[in-house]
Amino acid sequence: MVNKKIKKEYYILFIVLIIVIILVAYFYVSAYGKFNSEPVGLPSCIALSGYLCQNATYNYTNGNILVWLGQDTKQTWYSANFVFVPQGTTTNTSGLPMISFSSSPANTLYNSLGLSVNKVVNVYLPDTGPVNPGHTTVGTIWVQYTTQPRSNQTSYTEIAELKLNAS
Repeated sequence: MVNKKIKKEYYILFIVLIIVIILVAYFYVSAYGKFNSEPVGLPSCIALSGYLCQNATYNYTNGNILVWLGQDTKQTWYSANFVFVPQGTTTNTSGLPMISFSSSPANTLYNSLGLSVNKVVNVYLPDTGPVNPGHTTVGTIWVQYTTQPRSNQTSYTEIAELKLNAS
């Protein structure tokens, strides 16, 4: 009788041990293993409220970032200049990044190619040029836009945060 009780306890202990090993292996592989070739949290394109940012890729051969952007701010943008602002870029006293919105590396979409509500566009955002595969870039996407046709009155806003590995 005692032997049967001991065998039953060993059997239960063995099953619990196997379950624990499987769970530990699952969490380790999903976080660090070959099923996830990028560091935890990459890639990501996190849009701020009212904006869309998805399908971001980072090309190592030219350093360009390709991303789908959209907006639902209830206003049509008649012109839109998108820029990638690398992490660590200094800002002016108004909080705007000290980077050109109207010349290289800006990606400009004019008039009919502006960004209307619920429209999604592919945008190439230059980064630094060729990089090694796996190189990580972190930064934000900003836009300079107008809400009236042929207007010189521009607005600026940050629309997304990016963390990407070059591939």
